[in-house]
Amino acid sequence: MGRSYRKLLEGVRTQSSLLQLAEQGMSSAEFKELVITLFSPFFLNRAVLEESAVRFLVPDAVTLSRLSTDTWSNSMLSRVLAEHRSAAASNESACFAGYGTWEPDVSRGLSQYWSGFQLEIDKTDQLPLEEFAHEVARNMALVIEASLDPILKELLLMVRIRMAKANPSRDLDSMDLGLVVRELIDTSGYPELFAPPPWRLPLNQWRNICHHYSFEVEGENIVGHYGKLPNEREITLSRWDFFEAGTKCVRVFEIIKLARTIAILDSLEKIQPYLPRTVLRPEQEILALASGLATQGFQVKDVLLEDQSVHVVIQDLTNQPPEQRMVHASQFVCPVWTHFPRDSISVEFLDGTGTPRLTTTARGADCEAVAQGRMRLSELANRVMLLPRSRRSSGDSTESSEADR
Repeated sequence: MGRSYRKLLEGVRTQSSLLQLAEQGMSSAEFKELVITLFSPFFLNRAVLEESAVRFLVPDAVTLSRLSTDTWSNSMLSRVLAEHRSAAASNESACFAGYGTWEPDVSRGLSQYWSGFQLEIDKTDQLPLEEFAHEVARNMALVIEASLDPILKELLLMVRIRMAKANPSRDLDSMDLGLVVRELIDTSGYPELFAPPPWRLPLNQWRNICHHYSFEVEGENIVGHYGKLPNEREITLSRWDFFEAGTKCVRVFEIIKLARTIAILDSLEKIQPYLPRTVLRPEQEILALASGLATQGFQVKDVLLEDQSVHVVIQDLTNQPPEQRMVHASQFVCPVWTHFPRDSISVEFLDGTGTPRLTTTARGADCEAVAQGRMRLSELANRVMLLPRSRRSSGDSTESSEADR
């Protein structure tokens, strides 16, 4: 049975403004210009930015727009990005080889991040404080231990390269998180990223509190313990403080990950030979697909993945005539295949009221031919199968007919 990703897709609506902008009538060209405007202060290569804006950067634009509203986050993003560029200026080959070395671990960390997202539960005030503390601690431990650890080590490599240290990769693989964080605090020049305000507790100590569940609930507060006896210390947090601490750890991950993405994209032509081929988790592909289609005024409502097929349900967010939007939507079998190269690709189009109007099905081999330039898109249009749903004049019920063209 195919797996549904509705939870992830609901998050696209609740955690970003992309779909709201589409509903307000923003065109795909205006979306692209918005992304370019957001990233312009951070890219050196304008041509790369324009080429990557819709193809790669739409999901990251959501993250950047969120980070940009916070002065601290925006400052830290600039500092980390400058670190990557200083490392490249100091020793380009060592810097670029470092990206290749750490790419598999960074990808695994991102995969763990998505696993945590799928297991996320609502943390409203309805959750008792004990269970709330348990869930926040579980999330924080996963983000720091699995997702942050590899990119912190890679960032430390960049710091060492910038400082022209001999053998900058020495011991990085085996270093404990505490040693990594301590060296970053001592040598990076922006120590507050690794011991975030207002608590100034190093990330590894947050990890220790949460990973070992070294805390208890006392009245309305959560009391965490860190350090080793006889020097063990306590930190007392309200429910809101603990939630904010978890949010700040995720924010640190977003900052370092986004700076890395920008640095690599900005010099991708040079870095590409160093990068191993990696397979992205479906969640990453779905987020990229949903974000890309949102810039064209469509919301991805569901994605059903099978071993040999993929079915995507999209809904129109505009006020344009449904007949025109149906034609537009029928072309999406190719971008869907790009993200999910299956034997059979189908896209179901719903109009603005949520009524199914058309399902377009294509062979993966034909989509591949279009992607490789061996077939024109107009020829693909003659090969797809269209299953229109026509609305009966007597009501809202639908009936299906099949046309093969």
